Amino acid sequence: MKETSKGFSEVKSILISVAAAFLTGVLLLLLFSAVAYSADDPNGMILQFSRAALAVSSLVCGIFAVRMSELGAVSGAFSGAALALLLFLLSALRISAPFSSGAVEKIIIYAAVVAVSTLGALIGRKRGGKSKNYRKRIKSKRR
Repeated sequence: MKETSKGFSEVKSILISVAAAFLTGVLLLLLFSAVAYSADDPNGMILQFSRAALAVSSLVCGIFAVRMSELGAVSGAFSGAALALLLFLLSALRISAPFSSGAVEKIIIYAAVVAVSTLGALIGRKRGGKSKNYRKRIKSKRR
C-alpha cells in the first residue's frame, strides 16, 4: 500500500510540475508578445521568443519536479518527457502557424525539453550534507 501511495505522489509531482511549466510558458509568451508588439518588426522576434519561453518553462518544470519528488534528477527527466508529450499533443491540433518545423527539428526540440528539464532538476535539487548545523559543529570543535 505504501508503494502505491509513493507512486501516486511521484505522478502527482510530475503533473504539478508540468502544470507549473505550462503556466510559466503562457505567462512568458504573453510578456514576450507585448515586447514584440512594441517593436518595429515583431515577426523577426517570434521564433527566438518562443524558444526562450520553451527553455525557461522546461527549466521550471525540472526544478518543480525535483523539489516535490524523491527521485532526484530522474523526476526532472520524467517531467520533461511529460511536458514534451503535452507539447506533442498540442502541436497535433494543427493550428495554423507562421513557422512550421520539420520532423527532425521537432524531435530535437522534444529532446531538448527533456534535457533542459533534467538540467533544471540538477540545478534545483535539494542540497544535502553540509548544512548550517554542520558548520556550527565544526566551528565549536575548533574552539
